[in-house]
Amino acid sequence: ATLIVRDSEILNSTAEGVNAASCTLTLQRNLITLNKGGITLGNGTVYTVENNFIVANTSVTSPGVSLDNGSMGTFQFNTVAKNVVTMANVVGGISCGSAGKTIVSSIVVENQKGGTSQLDGACTLTNVVIGSDTATGGIMKPPAFVVDGTDYHLDATDAKNVDCCIDKAATGPAVDIDNEARPKGAGYDIGADEVK
Repeated sequence: ATLIVRDSEILNSTAEGVNAASCTLTLQRNLITLNKGGITLGNGTVYTVENNFIVANTSVTSPGVSLDNGSMGTFQFNTVAKNVVTMANVVGGISCGSAGKTIVSSIVVENQKGGTSQLDGACTLTNVVIGSDTATGGIMKPPAFVVDGTDYHLDATDAKNVDCCIDKAATGPAVDIDNEARPKGAGYDIGADEVK
């Protein structure tokens, strides 16, 4: 089966916002929020996850993003923030499993930490802003959102974003979460939003 979900709001689910297995899944330009877990991509899923806000999901055991060992695909230009797991020592950000997943040009900040990190498993980070996290390969600088906790677009007036996020990627998708053209400057902005 093939499923494409674009330009949608996935919210207030009593389970994960997205839970897929054994399919081809494209998630582009979505707001995935206020669910009992963000997205879980299970065994046999071939995925493209790009330009999404995966934010403020709360669960007992499901992180903002869970990438099963048997899944494979592209995870790039997403903003994963403020996801919480209430079980002790379980990450709220991204769980990559033991098979290794690559996270590209994304913002992963202010998610619950399982121990010392908001990321778990064999995550390979390329141009990923992680705030104060200590995950190997991450950019340890905080972004500034338009309204922290409710609007996860990058604040164009905050100098912190120039330092961490703006014009930092050499390649990327043609549009951002708002379907606005990328890039606006010398490079692509990290995360789901291209600053205006």
